[in-house]
Parts: sequence; C-alpha cells; structure tokens
Amino acid sequence: GCIPIIVFIAPLCLTGSFTLKTKTDDSLVWKALASVCMSLSLLIGTLQGVMAVYEVQNTLQEHIEELSQPRRAHLELDWEAYVQDQLSSVRAVETEWSKLPWSIRTLLVIAVFLCMVGHVI
Repeated sequence: GCIPIIVFIAPLCLTGSFTLKTKTDDSLVWKALASVCMSLSLLIGTLQGVMAVYEVQNTLQEHIEELSQPRRAHLELDWEAYVQDQLSSVRAVETEWSKLPWSIRTLLVIAVFLCMVGHVI
C-alpha cells in the first residue's frame, strides 16, 4: 500500500533538500544530486501515471458491460445530458447563418469588424 507513495515522495524530498543545499553551498555535487533526483522524480511520476492509466483501461475493458449499464442513481444526469443534446441540436439549426435575419447578420459583421480594428489600434 505505502510503497508507491514512498517511492514517489523520497526522490521528491531529496530534490528539495539538495536544491536547498545548493543555496548555501556552491558545490557542484549538490547541484548534480538535485538534478539527478529531479529527473528520477519525473521518471517515477510518469511511470506511475502510465501504470494507473493502464490499470484503469484494463478494469474498464474487463467490466465494460457492468459499467455501461444505466443506473437509477444516474437517471437525473442522463436526463440532463439528453436535454443538453437536444438544446444543442436546436441551437445549431436556429443559428445557421442563412437563417439569421439580415439585420442580425449586419450587426454581427459590424461587431467583428470593430473588434478587429480595436485590436489593430
């Protein structure tokens, strides 16, 4: 349980310690150790992230049927998603350029022109 955290935290703490030591001592040894520990911390963090994504993907593939079942607890969220999809499709149809009145199109063109001129000035 704790080993992955210790493996991640130890090089990170050492990086901070060695970096702090370089502030008081200009020795190249501390700078080199700080760089090595920082590289090690980045490598370990990246590997742990890749392993986590791999495990999540495996779990999803093994239990896809169970995880994709609709649930009563998510009924309200499913309804919200459905409503948003319907509103988006209606909005897309209603805001087509060809369906807008000429007065609105003219105002939009003027607004875009003024925005472009405002950025140039």
